[in-house]
Amino acid sequence: MSNLSEQTLFQQLAFFRNMTVQTAKHISPSLFDTIPQGCRNHLRWQLAHVWFVLERFVFHIGLNQYAEHDADMKLFGNGSSPTDWNDNAVAPAEVWIEKLAAQPERIREALNGKLDEPLVEPFTFANGYTVTTARELLAYGLFHEGMHLSTIRSYVKTLQSESK
Repeated sequence: MSNLSEQTLFQQLAFFRNMTVQTAKHISPSLFDTIPQGCRNHLRWQLAHVWFVLERFVFHIGLNQYAEHDADMKLFGNGSSPTDWNDNAVAPAEVWIEKLAAQPERIREALNGKLDEPLVEPFTFANGYTVTTARELLAYGLFHEGMHLSTIRSYVKTLQSESK
């Protein structure tokens, strides 16, 4: 059992996600689908990736509630790029912003009282870090989101300077 209460962890998820959503809402729509020079992905991919990874952590790995979809992994998984997309098959940025805004409450409902239950199988990330509970997955998810929020903000600055 962690010293970080369940309520605090869910509050942190809501707080950090709100930062991501508010940042995304203030991005000019013309920037979402432009890949900054020297980068692999654009802002719409960043938003979808953040949603997908936490969805995967909680509902696939954490709760074992659905089978992973190969199509989602190809679109939003590590190493994927929107240069490989058929744009008609991927929702616009506005849809991802809505999905991101709704996700923390879905996660709270799904994991309430279950954060310290062991995963069906321990999960090891590519960097070698292994987690054994949903609490550990969710905490890693917050770290992951923070990295991508920083990337999103960096992309916005880069794209704004490239368009001048």
